[in-house]
Amino acid sequence: MRQLYRHKWSVVSGATTAAHCLIIYGVVDYLHRRGMWHPDSTPAPHSVVALGWVHIVGMLLAIGAALVGIRLERPPIYGVAALLLGLLSYVIFVG
Repeated sequence: MRQLYRHKWSVVSGATTAAHCLIIYGVVDYLHRRGMWHPDSTPAPHSVVALGWVHIVGMLLAIGAALVGIRLERPPIYGVAALLLGLLSYVIFVG
C-alpha cells in the first residue's frame, strides 16, 4: 500500500486509461450488439462523437497525471510506464 501511495500519480494515470478504455469498449459493444453502431455514417452519430470526446479527455487526463508522476515520483519509471500506456490507448482506438 505504501508503494502505491508513493506513486499515486502513476496509479491515477493508469486507472484513468483503464477506465476510459473500459467505458469505450462497453458502449461500443452494447451498441454493436443492438445493431446501432455505425461509426462511418455521415454525419457522425452523436454516440460516436461522444465516445471521441471521452477518449480525448481520458487521454489528456492520463497523460497529464503521468507527466506529473514522471516529474515528482522517484524512480520515474512508473510514470513513464503510465505515459506509454496512455499513448498506447491512442494507437488502439485511433490507429
